[in-house]
Amino acid sequence: MKNKTQITEIMENSIHLINEQYNQPLHLNTIARQNFMSPATYSRYFFELTQCSFSDYINHLRVEHAKKDLIATDRSLTQIALEHGFSNSSSFSKIFRSCTALSPSDYRKTYRTQYNQDCQASLTTQLTISDSHARPYKKSWLYAANAGNACLLSHADLRAQLLELADSLGVEYIRMWDMFSPELFPHGLMELTRLDFSHLDTIFDFLTEHHLKPWINLTKNSDFLLSDIAEAPSDSSAYGTPLPPKDLLSFYENLFRHWIIRYGQDAVSQWIFECWYNDMDNSDAAIDRYIESFTLLQQLLKRLLPDARLGALCNSLPCMEDAASRVLSRWPKTAEPDFISVFSFPYTQTDGTPEKLRDSQFTQKSIRCAASLLERHHMEHIPIYVTQWNMTASPRNAINDSAIAACVLLSNIEETLDYPYPIVYCYASDLCMSGRDTLPMIFGGIGMFTRNFLPKPVYYALSIFKKLPGFCLAHGPGYIITTDRCGQFDLLLFNTAPLSRFYYEHKEYEITTFIVLQILYQGPSHTFDIKLRLPEGFTSYRLNTLSIIPGETDLLGHLKKFGESVELSYDEICHLRHTARPEMTVCRLTLESPQLTVSRTLKPYEICHLSFCPI
Repeated sequence: MKNKTQITEIMENSIHLINEQYNQPLHLNTIARQNFMSPATYSRYFFELTQCSFSDYINHLRVEHAKKDLIATDRSLTQIALEHGFSNSSSFSKIFRSCTALSPSDYRKTYRTQYNQDCQASLTTQLTISDSHARPYKKSWLYAANAGNACLLSHADLRAQLLELADSLGVEYIRMWDMFSPELFPHGLMELTRLDFSHLDTIFDFLTEHHLKPWINLTKNSDFLLSDIAEAPSDSSAYGTPLPPKDLLSFYENLFRHWIIRYGQDAVSQWIFECWYNDMDNSDAAIDRYIESFTLLQQLLKRLLPDARLGALCNSLPCMEDAASRVLSRWPKTAEPDFISVFSFPYTQTDGTPEKLRDSQFTQKSIRCAASLLERHHMEHIPIYVTQWNMTASPRNAINDSAIAACVLLSNIEETLDYPYPIVYCYASDLCMSGRDTLPMIFGGIGMFTRNFLPKPVYYALSIFKKLPGFCLAHGPGYIITTDRCGQFDLLLFNTAPLSRFYYEHKEYEITTFIVLQILYQGPSHTFDIKLRLPEGFTSYRLNTLSIIPGETDLLGHLKKFGESVELSYDEICHLRHTARPEMTVCRLTLESPQLTVSRTLKPYEICHLSFCPI
């Protein structure tokens, strides 16, 4: 007998595949049988999840896809009907009218003009810059990588991806949680003075051997993954239950002493630790229990490892501002943390229900919210670490695999370019969502790599950011311009167009690869006209250009070349690892004057990196 969580996951998997294959013949009996249910049972669960019948859901889905072709192409109604899963144009017209109150022809006439105006709209940025404006800046986004549950670090595939991040992005710390899992302590935690740390040792030996520093959440926690923000749990049991304070202290004293003996006090003192607040009831008693546990841990850690950092809190701001404020209001001055840990996701809260924030630049908002909270409670001197960042918390959202996610990432990097503390992308890999094995190879996971080690656009966005020289000349919406003050100039340009209403009006797990390619990759172009005053004596340059073009040179664009394949062979995956990369060109420039003029027009969500190196 499956529990409610298992049934929900089965239904979400099923709906995800329906969304991907919406234009194929779909029959309730067949899909119910594939999920080992009777049609009546499947229909009931389907309605509970979508508030829509099976047939109505598919009809509305097909109509939504057809709308785009009606206003963006000159295809006939019959062609559009057949391409989007309708049996004929008559059936298409009837269903379309029932969903929109307009015939397909009337819809095309009504909305085509507005669509053309939106697509022809453009933005222009004009800049004149000299290297006298150069100043150093921080690369806080490259400080650490989130690996997820600690037990996953035992897996060779994840280790390989983490080593790639360390090598290519210069990541120093690997952040992990759930140290209490049965995989790490198969004999349990009953005899706290006779614990077997051998499974943990393999993880920390690996990190130490490769000069990576652990960043550890010391609170018992479950990695709760949301298919949509509306499913955020209201029950703290979803996040795990902490050990009682006495047992917690005994466990960690043994663990810390073991680490000090094995790796040395100097090495372990450089590690970062966190003690999260996971309770959802926010009662005074729950908060006091958390503060008691934190205080005991802090006293122990500072006695054994005086220089180690211990952070507190863990909250998604501004979505959970009230809960964070209640915790800080009861915090004793004698036990202040070394930093507070916050999540940054684009969500807000209305009447206690989280919903998507219609703003692609949200990191600064989270940081300001946290800073305001600290100031309100006279703790403004405490640093704020953004320990999990993403434009969605859903591991079922195809936008995670797209150039949209890369552009939004760069927009948030640009607005926090001077931020001195860590901001950590969530996650390193889709392997962190290892329980999702029933899904296709590309399923909208929130990692920088797919499970098959294919780099996503967000990885390339961070790798380009890593390459930028260390002095900033100018930055603003859509651009970061840097120099090494020895003649090299790099321009990172990106067009983060506003997301369409379609994205905000649908569940996150309903956003499929097809929707991203056909509906979301729309918006105004952005033209950059930039003039750089160069130092005297530099006339010849080598120009290296790297471009991520949505639907063409991003991961989804490369996958289009393989057609409708859900599964790829090993050889095909190896081929993609080498070819699914941004487009690169190299040329030589000879200048007649000490001024460099760059003019580029970018499509929506296009990214362009131009590196001018003197020769």
